[in-house]
Amino acid sequence: MTPGETRDVLLADHTGLRAHADAARQMVELWTRGEAKWLQVRDELARLADALRSHNLREERALRDLICSPDASGAARAHVMDEAHVSEHRDTFDALIRVSQGRDPGREGPHLEALLSRLLGHMAWEERSFLNATVLPNDTA
Repeated sequence: MTPGETRDVLLADHTGLRAHADAARQMVELWTRGEAKWLQVRDELARLADALRSHNLREERALRDLICSPDASGAARAHVMDEAHVSEHRDTFDALIRVSQGRDPGREGPHLEALLSRLLGHMAWEERSFLNATVLPNDTA
């Protein structure tokens, strides 16, 4: 896969994650109003967690492969998948799992909202930092 194709796949993942985040946010709002059951919230959060974990693994693997590639852009990409970035992925996923285990809408609702804001902010940072045509061009020629 070319760097540009990798970028396109990861950006498509981001689109899907935003949709899952919106669905989770809506379900939690229904739950806090007593219009949804906890199991519905948990199922929505599980879908978000599955999509997030798959994306993070795909991103980490793809970027490590690209960083190790012999092209001139490899060195420019080295900073984007450092241990701090991988740790952020792990911390966000772990926080999502913790929120998913709660049962109090008054307590978990604000935690989930903060978590979703953090996730959306992280994806926006990735898109500005390296999921662009400068860092991941359409071809390597």
